[in-house]
Amino acid sequence: IRFKEPKAIPGTPSVIGVWVKGNSNWGQIRFEIEDARGEVFKNLSTGRSWGCDIMDWPGNLCVDFDGWGYVYQSLVPNKLVNDHSPGPVSEQWVSMGRGDKVMQYPIKVRAITVGMYRTKLDLLDFKPTAPTIRLRDVGGRSE
Repeated sequence: IRFKEPKAIPGTPSVIGVWVKGNSNWGQIRFEIEDARGEVFKNLSTGRSWGCDIMDWPGNLCVDFDGWGYVYQSLVPNKLVNDHSPGPVSEQWVSMGRGDKVMQYPIKVRAITVGMYRTKLDLLDFKPTAPTIRLRDVGGRSE
């Protein structure tokens, strides 16, 4: 989902997130943000040096629920949310350009990417699932 106009996130948030009405299929949410200098960053759960889905160990970006839930990613190390991922927050955001590779505030959300599976585990078997979720209120939270 690419916004026509990037959504400004006021202040210096520690976490960026969005409310999601989920479908329990363990899809993942990703953010694309633009910093004050126009540098674009994307969040990853697969570390460049790890080669596996290790950065989102606690599943903070996963749609593993039905109903409304807050899906989020830390922007900087903080105590606001539990983040037990073995990789540091600095490895979870990757610059997509030639900037200084340092996120400068204020930031804007340019896009949200949604990955979904066509089936979900229903206790003993995989069941087809509608690839539909709802998103609202993208924003940031500060410590």
